[in-house]
Amino acid sequence: MRCPKCRKITGVLFTDSENKYKCPFCSEKFVSNGNDKESMAELLKQLADDYGKELFLNTARINAILMDYVPDKRKERKLILNIMRENAVNELIRLYGKSDGETLFEIKKISHRIAEDICITESASEYALMSVAYALGLVVSGGLPDSFMNTVSETQAEPQKKVFTKKMKISGNEIDRSCNAVGFRAYSADKNLTEIILPETVTAIYPKAFINCINLKKIYLPSELKSIGTCAFEGCSSLEIINVHENCGYIVKDGILLDKRTKSAVRAENSRNRQKYIIPENTERICRKAFDYNNAETIKLPRSLKIIEPDAFYMTPCLKYIETDSGNRNFSSYEGVLHNRRGNILLKYPPSVADAGYYFEDRVEEAGYRAFSCAVNLKTVTFTGNLRKIGDKAFEYCTGLERFMFPMNLVSIGNYAFYRCESLENIIISRKVTEIGSLAFAGCVNLKNVTIGESVKYIGEGAFNDCPNLEITIRNNSYAEMYCKSRNIKYKL
Repeated sequence: MRCPKCRKITGVLFTDSENKYKCPFCSEKFVSNGNDKESMAELLKQLADDYGKELFLNTARINAILMDYVPDKRKERKLILNIMRENAVNELIRLYGKSDGETLFEIKKISHRIAEDICITESASEYALMSVAYALGLVVSGGLPDSFMNTVSETQAEPQKKVFTKKMKISGNEIDRSCNAVGFRAYSADKNLTEIILPETVTAIYPKAFINCINLKKIYLPSELKSIGTCAFEGCSSLEIINVHENCGYIVKDGILLDKRTKSAVRAENSRNRQKYIIPENTERICRKAFDYNNAETIKLPRSLKIIEPDAFYMTPCLKYIETDSGNRNFSSYEGVLHNRRGNILLKYPPSVADAGYYFEDRVEEAGYRAFSCAVNLKTVTFTGNLRKIGDKAFEYCTGLERFMFPMNLVSIGNYAFYRCESLENIIISRKVTEIGSLAFAGCVNLKNVTIGESVKYIGEGAFNDCPNLEITIRNNSYAEMYCKSRNIKYKL
């Protein structure tokens, strides 16, 4: 919070009352009330100025700071943290340089996704995004007023429902039969939950309702169930059996929970006896985290498939081969590696492939989001001259990746692109690269030298965090020199 006298932001110091504080700079004593509070957007902007914009890439740290500065703004603080956990900061960073109209349009798109994913109103989501955007220097005219915070609550997607929440779990896992929805994170990380039969009154399961219930093995879905929220079973690594009432809007076929209404694959059962999954024909969408922590070695995609949501195959550690129906108009497979139909975007490299090296197809122009994530066996990559973009988190946690040479036509390196690639030692940024994303090489603990040429115009926050032995070689680039100086990164010209 900000001292009403000297106007400096200060941590909270308890004095003789739980609501009374003392400024360590000017010794002014003041009471925390509505008149002393700064708007959340202004506070976040001040934090960005004081600590640097990379603060917004560290959820734990900003939580600790906000708890200290604004202990009375619990709802606002919780909302800001929730949108940060949904990758909102990186999505906002991509909007630098866009017009007000484009930025506002993109923020509304991000807001809509987050509102669905974490079960809040879109107005609350927009408020939080606008606040963080303002702190990051994305000043958008026609922003949202503080009054929108009045709409914030934990589960507002369907407020007419009586929702079973974590607070109601007084004894055991029995759901109150008067409830007709399982709330957002209702069973979050419940290690005691191994089996559950949802009562017939339940018509909705909210997003992330059973997230990280690592011992949940069996669930029964009732006949009146109409909707299952995004990532409802994320992290349920032991979920072997999904039983569905015959009149339910969902069905289990070939080990996959399907939404009959939207023709979506919601979640795959994780059976140790099943190594190949054939997605049923007529399925048009694979949902986020549908296969996370699954033991699948081979996945076959049907002719009907149109959409694969981000992270659908994230954390599938045994996956070796992705096969597509030859008649599919949206996706293709080259030696088990998933591409779009044209073949110019590499979408997913199976992380359990035993080969130590990978050669990009000539037609590939982009390595997509998390395309090679957690491919621990990968040691070398040979890019073609046609590659122009390395997407966000494309090679994150490729801990065995030792060497590669960026192609000459590469323009963009995304956020977290090589995060925690701990075996990398030397990198030469090719001459056409104009931007290096936030945390692009963070955690590359053995990285010794990066050469940056004159074409680089933007380097994101924390791009070289936790690289203790790094020295950057700079060639005719005053921007890169200023970047290194301002962050105490060792460099030479």
